[in-house]
Amino acid sequence: MTVFVRRRELLDAFRRGERSALTEVYNHYVDRIALVLRRGFRLDATSIAIPGASDSERERELLHQTFVNAFSEKARLTYDGLKPYQPYLLRIAKNLLLDDGRRMGRVILSATPHLEYDHGEPEDLALPPDEELSFRQLRATTFDYCQTLEPTLQQFVKLRFEDSQSQQIVAETLKVSRRTVRAWEEEVVEGLRRYLEKN
Repeated sequence: MTVFVRRRELLDAFRRGERSALTEVYNHYVDRIALVLRRGFRLDATSIAIPGASDSERERELLHQTFVNAFSEKARLTYDGLKPYQPYLLRIAKNLLLDDGRRMGRVILSATPHLEYDHGEPEDLALPPDEELSFRQLRATTFDYCQTLEPTLQQFVKLRFEDSQSQQIVAETLKVSRRTVRAWEEEVVEGLRRYLEKN
């Protein structure tokens, strides 16, 4: 339930930017948003998984940026208090996490178009329809990229990213050295980053 339900005075103070109101809203939602930033989130029936922040410092930075964006004057004044506030915060946090993952080459990819990732995210964190559309487009682009890889690299992607096998197991399965596996990993992730930038 949104923190603003039947609390017009809180909504008015929040929209004015009063510190006490901002603090109350922050305290009400911060743990939930931090959890998503820490654990990442899954995209049902897609080939994309977004990992959580790379470390606690980056998690704090993303958490801070989420609320900076949400508490900007324009954002506060356009919020009517009727729509649930948590999905709005989650959308900001997930977009920041996605941008961070893409920039750092940490988007998890798959060679299959409909792999489901489950990071233990509760069902109420499902993406809104507009975001689901953008992620479907991202999934399709990632799948297209994987199709450009030679068969050996496609097999590598399946083992390493879909099946989450260790570098050692991948090396043994494909009968190559771990150094080769590490090189392939860097090649595939960098290739995905460049492909996403172009498409």
